Amino acid sequence: MVDSNRIMKKPGIFVLFLIIVAAFVFDFYPVDAIGTPDDDYQMAPDFTLTSINGEEITLSDYRGKVVVINFWATWCGPCRYEIPMLIEFQEQYGTDKLIVLGVAINSGSKEEVQKFAAEFNINYPILHGSDEDLGKLVYLYGNFASIPSTFIVNGKGEVTNFIKGAQSRNVFQTNIEQQLELNL
Repeated sequence: MVDSNRIMKKPGIFVLFLIIVAAFVFDFYPVDAIGTPDDDYQMAPDFTLTSINGEEITLSDYRGKVVVINFWATWCGPCRYEIPMLIEFQEQYGTDKLIVLGVAINSGSKEEVQKFAAEFNINYPILHGSDEDLGKLVYLYGNFASIPSTFIVNGKGEVTNFIKGAQSRNVFQTNIEQQLELNL
């Protein structure tokens, strides 16, 4: 039987325990994982990076289209789970309506990323850059701490959704289709 007097004698430990549990729960609570920056959408920070195929990609060149920016890494298990869905979305909606951009972070050399992209038959641009350039980009997008992290940008260039961590196909499809409908 638990001695409640013993617990009350050490309230600091009990409070610390509650704080740790609360932090854990709120960090992994799924409602927090999907959202919008706020009601007044903010412009997506523009950037230019080189794809693993040598093409310069600038976000603002895709104004008028819905853009899915997926930050991922070759070693990330949840990222590997999402990639086939992103491939399917790019095929399903076509590049005239939707652009998926994969941003490979902490993934090794360009050649390693190219090999990974070929292995998965990735059909959308994979962007790669120096650690400094990628670090700046992560900072511009809110300095998120987990991958995969995905941002959905509407045709006006506004960030409409932030998806933290791996999510279901339904979550992605619902958010993408909502923006495609609004983008008509």
